[in-house]
Amino acid sequence: MNRTGSMLVLAILAGAAGATTASAQLPGIPYGPVETGLGLTVAADYGKPNDDAGGGSAYGLTAGLGFSRFGFSASAGMYKPEGATDSEMGLAARLGMRLFGGGLNPIQIGAQVGVSTISFPVSATADERFTAIMPGAFVKLSPPLFPLKPFGQIYYPTGDVEEELRFVVGANFNLLLGLGLHAAYDYGDSGGILGVGAHFTFRVPGLGVPGVPGM
Repeated sequence: MNRTGSMLVLAILAGAAGATTASAQLPGIPYGPVETGLGLTVAADYGKPNDDAGGGSAYGLTAGLGFSRFGFSASAGMYKPEGATDSEMGLAARLGMRLFGGGLNPIQIGAQVGVSTISFPVSATADERFTAIMPGAFVKLSPPLFPLKPFGQIYYPTGDVEEELRFVVGANFNLLLGLGLHAAYDYGDSGGILGVGAHFTFRVPGLGVPGVPGM
């Protein structure tokens, strides 16, 4: 992502839509590990929250930049909860650090924090903004010469949301020349979100060969 990332799991009250939604990397799209390594990654995502998480569907675009152990991403997307008449725009960002692994070590462990925000109409003339902050930790498995790269994430959203421990499981399937696909499931007591997408990693001049993208 991813990117595959990833968007927020919030319990947002969708005002006039009358639905409670879980949020992720973007509202309605699973949260996931931030990109580290060396390179620029862009991703497109589709998310499908279940009924407990607000239903409906979401779309998003993410751009992420890795600097060795550190990574940052910014996302924008649209989310339409079940029963809503219009889609609402959500914004998100993630900042993280790989604490262990990388290089020849196939196991990577890291920490990150994300933030997401979205506005829902609460009356005919007013909107209300909901914001979530999501600290968490991730683990990635990157077997050498094997295109499937599983990952897991645990995080605790706070802010204008239902505070709960949430989990993400997923994988990247990296193809040739930087192109890849990804899928993830983000779940907790307030519902689950299934997400799929595609990502592409660019080599940045002066940074060397990009690392394996995360979601």
